[in-house]
Amino acid sequence: MQKSINELHRLQYAFKRNINLLNEKYVKHTKNTDVRDGLYFRYAYLPNETSQDKATARVNDIRNTYLTGNFSVPLVKQSYLKKDNIIQHTDYDLLNESIRCINQITSGSIDKPTQELIAVDGMHLPLLKELNKDGFKMNLNNEAIESLCIVAHEVVHNSPVLIKLMKHKNERKSFLEQEDIIRKYRDAIFIFDRGFVSNELMYFLVKNNLKFVMRVKSNTYNIHDKKDAIVRIIHLVNTFNIRVVNYVKEHQHYYLATNLVDKNKYNITDLGEIYNRRWEVEEYIKYLRKNFCINDINESSENKIRKTLNATITVSLLVSFITCLHYKYHKVNYNAKINKTTLTTGIIDWLLPRLIYDIKIGTSDMAYFIKVYIKYTYNKENRTCIRKAVRPYRKWYIKRHFSVNKSGYKNTVNRAHNNTNTNAHTNINTNTNISTSLDANLANIKNRIKNKYKIDTVKYQIPTTEDEINKRLFIDLDF
Repeated sequence: MQKSINELHRLQYAFKRNINLLNEKYVKHTKNTDVRDGLYFRYAYLPNETSQDKATARVNDIRNTYLTGNFSVPLVKQSYLKKDNIIQHTDYDLLNESIRCINQITSGSIDKPTQELIAVDGMHLPLLKELNKDGFKMNLNNEAIESLCIVAHEVVHNSPVLIKLMKHKNERKSFLEQEDIIRKYRDAIFIFDRGFVSNELMYFLVKNNLKFVMRVKSNTYNIHDKKDAIVRIIHLVNTFNIRVVNYVKEHQHYYLATNLVDKNKYNITDLGEIYNRRWEVEEYIKYLRKNFCINDINESSENKIRKTLNATITVSLLVSFITCLHYKYHKVNYNAKINKTTLTTGIIDWLLPRLIYDIKIGTSDMAYFIKVYIKYTYNKENRTCIRKAVRPYRKWYIKRHFSVNKSGYKNTVNRAHNNTNTNAHTNINTNTNISTSLDANLANIKNRIKNKYKIDTVKYQIPTTEDEINKRLFIDLDF
């Protein structure tokens, strides 16, 4: 117990030092509030379904309980928003870097370095229309903004590396723009899925001696019949070699491209295991969406959105730090996993106030934290789950176009069935009025049915009733 407390005291000192630097930078006269209140207000506002009023009440509760003098006086929401506004999103990087350094010391990765694996993926966030003035592009309907965030996660130590908001939706370009991360993790192995496949990205990685493992399609380089081979790639006027391997897992073929050409050090099984670790970035994105307000960011400022994303990194790093600390100094069942949702609540409500306001942490306090916020979930060994969506993916459904586009489907089918020689006036994807010929609509319907449900379109009869339309085109959708 005492060793865990000593580690927390080291982290507490790092927070205190960085907060003093921020106070010197932003606050000249501290009457009854300072940077600490702005920082904790942002963290208290992170959880799902939390309003600014709730965050204000939480900050006032902490001030009234642990602070004295003028700093214990409750303040209104505008006071905390004013302090939050003066803090820049880059200031959170100071805190995050401190946690990373202490986490490396705690985990022993400095004394016994291991090969770092960084999984990279994209995450889409809905933003307010007001951000269009900052360079974020509207969707085709000019109704909303759906931005791209590039997410990098170090899977060996379960530590987030990057959540960066982009103004375009090109995942490959987004990664190429992260020069600081690429420079810092030059010795790591970057793991990509099929969305990042491009000769430009591969050439950049090979040219800069950055290790990577990337999943590709079987027809990308005509590699469907190759088990393990070297393939020459041409990019503009440059040529380079990559290694392509093929393996089967659970009756599914996987094709990987990599520049790890040493077959003795990295055989096909090793490369397959490295790529399988990429799934952890998907789990991390799921964790972010479940526990934080990133699915519904009601911020009209780019700086505030970036602060929210950097603040989620702080909490995620603390989750990783506490988990490592607990496994290191406490006996835990091998199959037991700490519940991240409960631990996240404890970090925001209990740990962060003590780190930010420099509140003393004793043995009884630590015992209370472990008892209340560290809960275990037990999974069977070698447990596997089939990956399947609750609802089939529909782009128009995700963008909330169902109420209009369902009638568009029906009208198109009815015109085709009745041989009405008129134009369809509804575009299924964007709900934009267009003029489309009958033959084009009928061919479009047949192609969709053939591709989605493997139905022979020659023998297929166009449905005549509403029930048949719903059964064919809206199967498994609970509306």
